Amino acid sequence: MIRRAPVVLAAVLLTIACGALIVGVTSTQADVVVQSDVVYGTAGGSSLLLDIYKPALPSGSGPPPAVVFVHGGGFTSGSKKDWKTGANLMATGGWVGVSVDYRLAPAATYPAPADDVVSALNWMGAHAASVGFDPRRVVLVGDSAGGLLAASAAERLSSERSPAVVVHGVVSWSGLMDLTTLAATSSGHLAASYLGCSVSLCPETYRAASPTANVSQSTPPMLLFNSSDEFILRSQPDEMAARLDAAGSAGQVQILAGQRHGVEYGNDAWPGTVTFIEQVLGSDLEAREGVSWPWVIGSLAGAAAILIGRIVWRLRRRPARRPA
Repeated sequence: MIRRAPVVLAAVLLTIACGALIVGVTSTQADVVVQSDVVYGTAGGSSLLLDIYKPALPSGSGPPPAVVFVHGGGFTSGSKKDWKTGANLMATGGWVGVSVDYRLAPAATYPAPADDVVSALNWMGAHAASVGFDPRRVVLVGDSAGGLLAASAAERLSSERSPAVVVHGVVSWSGLMDLTTLAATSSGHLAASYLGCSVSLCPETYRAASPTANVSQSTPPMLLFNSSDEFILRSQPDEMAARLDAAGSAGQVQILAGQRHGVEYGNDAWPGTVTFIEQVLGSDLEAREGVSWPWVIGSLAGAAAILIGRIVWRLRRRPARRPA
């Protein structure tokens, strides 16, 4: 077991010695140093923020990998705090965990949220020494809307000749992968919220924004979770996995029983998530058992937004009642 020294002063001195001091609120949790509300960019006059969860490693340790979490919420709600548990567990186990905020609809639609996630990763790469991670060893994890954004960011960065960070894999929990086919389901409002238009008005945008349409040989492997009877149909991960396999990458699909969506099945998905990350990074995480998810309550706002959107979508599709 690694012996840690979770001292805030040591962390601050380390960032100064590395050449850049990250501005944010720093605190400690057991063996973890947390830097909250770190600014990674600005857009529309507002700051774009992320939280960093660092392991308190002994002097002389090499930089660990980083796992970057992208929250869900139907593109209209959610927060980086929704993945606080996961990011903290990564740091407890010796890796860096980062949770990212991005602009939300309706104020910001495609491609703004996807651009924000890529900007956060580019910022991390430019400040790798200060953040304290190895930019050549990164994995992205996202739920629902965040699954789409994580997959899209990985596709964009993997297509670059010299990306700021090297993404080795993506884990999606109930992620949206094909917005065109999604538009014809009861979850079609999610795509409309993200894109700001209907599929009949902008079919090419639906295609361009879908991870299934942007898979290439350089796209990293993905682990795609879904429930058997949830509102994101299992055809979404199945199609993405098929595209990955056809391109020469690798797609794994894990279907869980029931109607749970995203973080609602966190306890069941976490062990497989960690195993996949360990495999693609070739490194073992220390903390991987005994997980509970207090964030489910924190995600109720996102779940409520999705539910309301589904009701509105169904009402709009209901044919008008003819006068008697």
